[in-house]
Amino acid sequence: MNSAVVPAPLIEWLQNRTREEAVINHRVFVNLDWWNTQLVTVEHRVTGTLDDGSVATHGKAWVRRGDLFELANQPESVDPIPLLWSAVAWGTGTRHRLNRKRISSVYQDLPWAEKTLRNAYLEAAISPRNGFLSMRGPGSTNAFKFLGPAFFTKVLYFAGAGRTTHPCLIVDDRVLSTLRASAGKDDKRFNYRFGYPVSTYESAVGLMAEWANAASSELGRDVAADEVERWAFVANGE
Repeated sequence: MNSAVVPAPLIEWLQNRTREEAVINHRVFVNLDWWNTQLVTVEHRVTGTLDDGSVATHGKAWVRRGDLFELANQPESVDPIPLLWSAVAWGTGTRHRLNRKRISSVYQDLPWAEKTLRNAYLEAAISPRNGFLSMRGPGSTNAFKFLGPAFFTKVLYFAGAGRTTHPCLIVDDRVLSTLRASAGKDDKRFNYRFGYPVSTYESAVGLMAEWANAASSELGRDVAADEVERWAFVANGE
């Protein structure tokens, strides 16, 4: 398959949406009480928005991609932990499987975790490869246990504060499934599911960026790569 040929369903999906609708306002319902009553995360509260637009730290509320972009759009000296937990909360919604283990892996050495995350946020702005490797440990391990590529690519993506030039995107199993189906059975780049290597991430981000460029020409408007990622997620069932 010629990777520059944009899947027809993607074009159809993009025609009916702006980036504001598809990406910025993409929201997830989050159980704030669960996050903000954990003893170790009490100083790193997750916030959300109620239907009336007010900000909440209790109960259940919506967390938008745009909210995380705003959180990331702060000086580098700001505590890096809130963006991490907000991204994980957004990624898990009202389900919390493995979240306590993720929390434990970070707080067992908080100074090291903060240093690692600050570095990851900087590396994510350089390239997908740099960002990905900054969140990996020795060999094929992850920097933080139970925080593999499906989740740490969310953190790398949100670190870009919504800039369309930011090179990192979210690549989870649903995105990979769509890319596999679109690329064809002879294309083996996206055969991985969980715990995939950096080469898979680079291929996935590269293909979605190519499709965004081609879609921009076809639609006569700038299409950001994260719009393609959003479609890839939705196309696998939502």
